[in-house]
Amino acid sequence: MQRIYSFKNMFILAAIITFCRIIYLYLNHLDLHPDEAQYWLWSRELALGFYSKPPVIAWLIAISTSICGQGEPCIRLFSPLLHLATAMLIFPLARYLWDEKTGFFSALGYLLLPGVTFSSLLMTTDAPLLFFWAGALLFFARAMREDKLQDWLLCGVFTGFGLLTKYTMVVSIFSALIYILTTGISRLKTWKPWAAAALALLIFLPNLIWNTENGFLSFRHTEDNLNPAAPAFTSVKMLEFLGAQMGIFGPIFFCFFVFILLFRFKGIIRDKKYKMLCCFFLPLIAITLAVAATSRAHGNWAAPIYVPAVILVVAWMVEHEKTGWIRAALALHLAFALVLYNWHGKPDPFARMRGWREFSAAVAEIKSRHPGAEIFTNERKIAAELSYYLHPYDLCGEKNPAAIYKWNPSGQIRDYFDSARDMGRMKGLDFIFVARNDGAAEPADYFAAAVKEKTLPLLANPKLIYAIYYMKDFRGY
Repeated sequence: MQRIYSFKNMFILAAIITFCRIIYLYLNHLDLHPDEAQYWLWSRELALGFYSKPPVIAWLIAISTSICGQGEPCIRLFSPLLHLATAMLIFPLARYLWDEKTGFFSALGYLLLPGVTFSSLLMTTDAPLLFFWAGALLFFARAMREDKLQDWLLCGVFTGFGLLTKYTMVVSIFSALIYILTTGISRLKTWKPWAAAALALLIFLPNLIWNTENGFLSFRHTEDNLNPAAPAFTSVKMLEFLGAQMGIFGPIFFCFFVFILLFRFKGIIRDKKYKMLCCFFLPLIAITLAVAATSRAHGNWAAPIYVPAVILVVAWMVEHEKTGWIRAALALHLAFALVLYNWHGKPDPFARMRGWREFSAAVAEIKSRHPGAEIFTNERKIAAELSYYLHPYDLCGEKNPAAIYKWNPSGQIRDYFDSARDMGRMKGLDFIFVARNDGAAEPADYFAAAVKEKTLPLLANPKLIYAIYYMKDFRGY
């Protein structure tokens, strides 16, 4: 009789879940989130790095849109596929460390996490980062046990491409080093781990060179996000961050996770399998909690911890015959997915992905009355959305980014548009200015005349009121 917890059965279930997510993308044309719109813009101007991120996210969007077009579903296509691929890596990892049953529940547990369910509808850096984190951990586990060169090199490949996805991947290197130093420091006296490190560095080198040539723009953005100079410790922010983690991981898994760490940690840390998983999530938890307590941290900044964390929780629950709780968690997460995908009430979890198409159409209507005018704004989000939704078509029917400029008289580089869409050298031109609230006071002084054309609320969030101005004869900064 076929094994219930086989890879085949897991893959069938995971493929069905992924297929449903892709169908949802095509049936519900959610507008692009501002970050997605910016990533799409990067995919039309490929480079080895960008202001706030390494290049993999842009490369992936360039691949998907070259296959199935420039629409929102195609831009997001790789997200559900990469989460499926991550589950495909988690299964052999958990099976290698424990058994097939643990692999089965870990893979499905990951794929149905509330955070993954939501993330599958957005094309962000989380999807490829989690994939590369899982791959690096899988081959690191094999390399530490069997010391085969191919495993070390594959670990280096996944680590290198993870660094090209998001700089958070560097924490996985420290995690691996901590595990080696506490379990088998003699491994560092051999050449294979260093070969893996050299390969990872070689893959990451193009982005490192790009940063060197561009004043380390991406690294500076990461430093600004971490904000290490923030002086105040705020327990409320840390609790809010922990609440977000419960939402991402789901209440059942999260409660078991906290219970294991608080009351069973001394027991599990003696087991090298559990110790390895702990090494791959505890450092990142510590960093993100510290940032959350002293500055700010988005809930998804700790996302990579859930690759090893879901395996740890499932393995412990299987060992202690708590599989009923695992099934309850999976059922709860599936119910959440069904509610989320069919939710039409308030609050709207997709509010940030609604109304931009209509907003851009209103801006386009005003621009049609001033065909020679360029468009500028003082907000990155507006610039990103208008770049996508005001795109013209070329002779082949391709969508090209609209030229949206950024108001930046100080010359300070705070986002991609400050560095790539500065309007400082466009003296003498007329412009349409799109600003939140009544934001024309400062820019008006740099033009010969400024006329307010329209006040425009964002349909999904009427509290966001934008004003559109026609401004003549830019005099320069």
